[in-house]
Amino acid sequence: MDGKTIGQWFGDLQYKNTNLIFHSVQNGVIKGMTLNSIMQAIRGTKERDFQDGIMTTTRKSAEVLARTTINAIANQSRLEMFQANADVLDGVRWRSALDHRTCMICGAYDGTIWTPDKLQEVKVPPAHPNCRCRLVPYIDIGEGVERPAEAENFDLIAKEKYEAKYKDKKYDNLSYEYRRKLRYDAIREYSKSGKSPYKRLPGEAKFSDYLAGQSEKFQEEWLGKYRYEKYKEGKLPLEYMVKPDTGFKYTVEQLARDFSSDKAERDGWSNSFWEKVDSIKDYNALKDIVVPPEMEQAIRKNRFSNVDDFVKKINDYVESNDVLLRTKLRNILEQLAEEPILKNQFETKSSNAIVDLDGRRQWERVVSGGKSDDMMHRERPVYGYVSDVKRSVGDVGNYGDTTVVFNKSVRNRMTFTIGNSSSQQGAFSDDVRAIFNTDRKTKLHGGFMELASDIIKGGEAGHTSQWYLESQIWGSADLRQDVSEIAIGINDLQNIAGRVEYGTWQRFKKQMDSANVRIVHYANYTAEQIKEKMSEWELLQADARKLGIPIINIAR
Repeated sequence: MDGKTIGQWFGDLQYKNTNLIFHSVQNGVIKGMTLNSIMQAIRGTKERDFQDGIMTTTRKSAEVLARTTINAIANQSRLEMFQANADVLDGVRWRSALDHRTCMICGAYDGTIWTPDKLQEVKVPPAHPNCRCRLVPYIDIGEGVERPAEAENFDLIAKEKYEAKYKDKKYDNLSYEYRRKLRYDAIREYSKSGKSPYKRLPGEAKFSDYLAGQSEKFQEEWLGKYRYEKYKEGKLPLEYMVKPDTGFKYTVEQLARDFSSDKAERDGWSNSFWEKVDSIKDYNALKDIVVPPEMEQAIRKNRFSNVDDFVKKINDYVESNDVLLRTKLRNILEQLAEEPILKNQFETKSSNAIVDLDGRRQWERVVSGGKSDDMMHRERPVYGYVSDVKRSVGDVGNYGDTTVVFNKSVRNRMTFTIGNSSSQQGAFSDDVRAIFNTDRKTKLHGGFMELASDIIKGGEAGHTSQWYLESQIWGSADLRQDVSEIAIGINDLQNIAGRVEYGTWQRFKKQMDSANVRIVHYANYTAEQIKEKMSEWELLQADARKLGIPIINIAR
């Protein structure tokens, strides 16, 4: 508005005016006043030379301000109502209009769902001046509900017709009112052909689905030339065009850097991404090392005969165990049913632990040697650990009771830390000796070796480790490509079977079945326990049958 964002525009106003505008619009909404009446309260009336309003501004700016503030008040009110009724909802969903006027930011947000436990984190529209987006209640009822979508870009049709008729004039130079008239004329003419100007899409459809169904001309006009080219190549989905934390679009220059096409791409990631990962792995590779005397003493004190023995045991542990990730599947099932990709905190703004993006940046800076500073959000890591899938270690259970088992192929973009990376003790990629590299800025201490010893003992029968060896999987993890098994925990099994609608689970499971990802539940019931807890065992089997997954009883 007036060349500024809504935040900048309000920021330039005196606090008194800001308050008056908000309460004037709020009062108008409560009283059911028309848009023109609310605009007059802001701008004033022509009869009094616009001196009786809250501020001096143009009619256009007053209209934008009124529309935007009305939408903000309406969406905040909806959210408060949804929060008060969270017990009967499956969540809150962001809805954007399915037409060509929807911007890239709102198109990327469309369909975002916040589950009941995440309602304090909901992003509330408007995303920008004149934003038409709204929050709606989400109830997982499967198929049957439809949503309207614009059949064609009628502004583009009107523009082509006008400029074909008046070759020396430009449609974009016309007044807003006249362009709107020509658009409605195009809609009426389209309707005379017997076709509806609007079509119906499934209720679960997002703007990205709507965009995929449009003509190439529409897509190029809406995306722009560079984004359109990468979009058609399958390298740039709509959601990757927008920064999820700020809602700002990545510039073409930023995208061009990330999607450089001068070299062949590996595993669906850009050459730019692999250059960053390679630089991180190089930083964590074995170089010149120095093991201080106090560390040699700590190594011998903690069941390692010498440095080589310590290195061999840690390297063997990494090589012989799986790379896993714990999650609360019930909280992200809807998102995974739509797009089966595990995303990091910077993308989701949520976590099963603590959401501390500043702390996370610092930890990743230490792990990567500063190489992560230039990474896009989707290139940052998701966090797992190294262990046996049937055994829990340390406090990983706090992150959820469903275990995701990664393929060996993800190790080409992984680094490891002994213990949690928040300790900032450095990482390694292929050889644990790298933590002793002379170029490291971190300082190891004796307690570090106690931790390492406890991890190794955790692999032995009869010992439960209080620590774990953390893995950083750089870039998001696509369940269809990067995962071999999903072991559903008892809490997720019961919750999903008892609460989540069948359609959501089926969409998710169908994708996993197509990708040959096994979904299983590991139980631990002895024959005696089954007899003692027969009803509990039968309920467990019933839940597993409902989801169509096997139970593997590891106690037998």
